[in-house]
Amino acid sequence: MSRFQELISSGQPVLVDVHAEWCGPCKAMSPIVQEVARRMTGRARVLKVDVDRNPAL
Repeated sequence: MSRFQELISSGQPVLVDVHAEWCGPCKAMSPIVQEVARRMTGRARVLKVDVDRNPAL
């Protein structure tokens, strides 16, 4: 099982931020996603997935 599969199957809520370095809207959302991650520490996991580096996901 991949590490990604392990994390999303853990039973803990997961927010997956699928982004790309070249994506303007993704960059605009980044501070919001970071704030959500900070506020949800211990209650949910926030994962960032770069689609260019992980096209299979």
